[in-house]
Amino acid sequence: MTDDTVITYVPFYRRRGPLIGIGVVLGVLLLLLIDIVALSLRLTSRSVAFPQLDDGIETWVIAGSDNRSSLPTGATAAQFGSTTDVPGARADIVIVITKRGNSVAVTSVPRDLTVLVKGYPQRLTFTLQKGPQGLIDALCTSLNIPADHFVQVEFSGFVDIINKLGGITVTIANPIRDTWTGLSIAKTGAVRLDGTQALALVRSRQAQLLVDGKWIPETDGADARATWGAKVMLSLIEKAKSRARNPVELQSLLWTLTGAITTDSGTGLFDLAGLRSVAGQMTELPYGATSVTGPPTQAHPVEITDATKKAVTKLGYDRRCSAS
Repeated sequence: MTDDTVITYVPFYRRRGPLIGIGVVLGVLLLLLIDIVALSLRLTSRSVAFPQLDDGIETWVIAGSDNRSSLPTGATAAQFGSTTDVPGARADIVIVITKRGNSVAVTSVPRDLTVLVKGYPQRLTFTLQKGPQGLIDALCTSLNIPADHFVQVEFSGFVDIINKLGGITVTIANPIRDTWTGLSIAKTGAVRLDGTQALALVRSRQAQLLVDGKWIPETDGADARATWGAKVMLSLIEKAKSRARNPVELQSLLWTLTGAITTDSGTGLFDLAGLRSVAGQMTELPYGATSVTGPPTQAHPVEITDATKKAVTKLGYDRRCSAS
C-alpha cells in the first residue's frame, strides 16, 4: 500500500508576509488598549448614588461649576473671586440630556429654580455645594428626573475644551459687553468665540447690549446667563462631534476632555462616546416668577409651575422618583 500524500514546503519568506500583518494588527490593538487605559486614568470620578428607576430612559446631567479653585490659565482671583470670597461650588449651568429610544432631548434647567432639600426650599445652583449627590437628589425629588450619568466641568476645563476645539460659534443679535466678566463682543450674527470669551458670556449677568447706537442693560439680567450657558454648551457638543470624525483630532480632544471633566464613578470613556447622538435644539425648562424682586443683574429664585411639570412629563419622566 503506497502513501500518495504530498507535503508542500512553503519557504519562510512567503510565510513572513501574513506573520508581519498579524504582528501589526496585534501591535495596533495593544497601543489602542494602552491609550484607552491612559485616557481612563485621566478621568476624575466621584461616587454618586443614582435613583433606581427602570423607566427606559438614559439620562445625563451636565453641570457647569463655578468652583474658584480651578481658574483658567492667566486668570486671577481679582477677576473671578477667590475660594475665600466664594467658597465651594455652585452649578452655573445645569443641562439634562434625555435619551429615549432613538429620541434625544436636551433641556436647560434654570440654576435658580427653587427645589426642596430635606423639606426646605433652596435654589438648584446651591445643591452642588454638597457635591454631585446634592444636585442629583434635588432633580429627582423636585422634578422627578432620575439621572444615570453625571458630568461636571470647571472654569478652567471649560476654557481648555473650547480652545482645543478651535473655538465655538454662537449667534449674537446685538453687540454685547460686560465689564464685570470681561465680555466684549462687537460683531453680530454667527460669531466664533474662544474659551475665555465663551466663559465670559456664560458668566455674564450685568451685560449691556448695543441697540440703535446706545448701550442698554440686558433686560433679562441674571436669567439670561442660563440661556447663554445652554447655547454655548450645545455649540460645544456639536463642534466636538464634528472634530471627532478625524482620528488624530479625536485623540487630542479626548486627552483634553478626560483631564477637564469629573464624572460619576460608573461613567467611562465608552459611556461618554454615547453623547455623539446628541443633536438638535436645546429647550429651556419653563418656570414661574416669585415675589422676590431686585435689580435685573441680581440672581433671584424662580418657581416650579404646572408648565414646568408638564414639560418634564413630556420628556418621559412621568414616574415618581425617590432619591437613593
